[in-house]
Amino acid sequence: MTRRLRHLTRAELTEAQRAVHDAIVGGKRSREQAATSLVEDGSLRGPFNAMLHAPDIGDRLQSVGAAIRYESSLQDRLRELATLRVAHNRGSRFEIWIHSELAIAAGVTADELELLAHGRLPATLTSSEEAAMQVVDTVLGSGRIGQEKYERWRDALDEQALVELTVLAGYYQLLDMLMRLFDVG
Repeated sequence: MTRRLRHLTRAELTEAQRAVHDAIVGGKRSREQAATSLVEDGSLRGPFNAMLHAPDIGDRLQSVGAAIRYESSLQDRLRELATLRVAHNRGSRFEIWIHSELAIAAGVTADELELLAHGRLPATLTSSEEAAMQVVDTVLGSGRIGQEKYERWRDALDEQALVELTVLAGYYQLLDMLMRLFDVG
């Protein structure tokens, strides 16, 4: 099968591409993701290789991902549940693969993972986790809600979490679009 985008190894990267590559496999990501991000030849897999082909945008995009993962106010478990909700909705095998492991580490059970895989919400969700799933479902749908629902979500979470969940859902949809167009992941 022909690759739509050539996989770039670190040795052939420009300075701008190398900075993006190093940001993706280094820092906080390196503890949990480097092994899953790298192909045997040292190139990046999934959406990360695409980011190297447009390094100015790729750098900003990987920064958004790092901010969602390491700098947001969202609890790890809630964040991983929300990420998997997007990944399953989009059928993103790459994100399901990576984030299932992260979800388990954050306390999501195998039974909860199975329910999410079938588009169902576990009965074990807290009220804030349930609200987060509703936010994600709304972002994945029309994105429109009434004031009453907004206020319920704001009360269950807070405004910062609502913004972060909206960005999270958009970010993982964007990664899925990159992987679909370039036939990766």
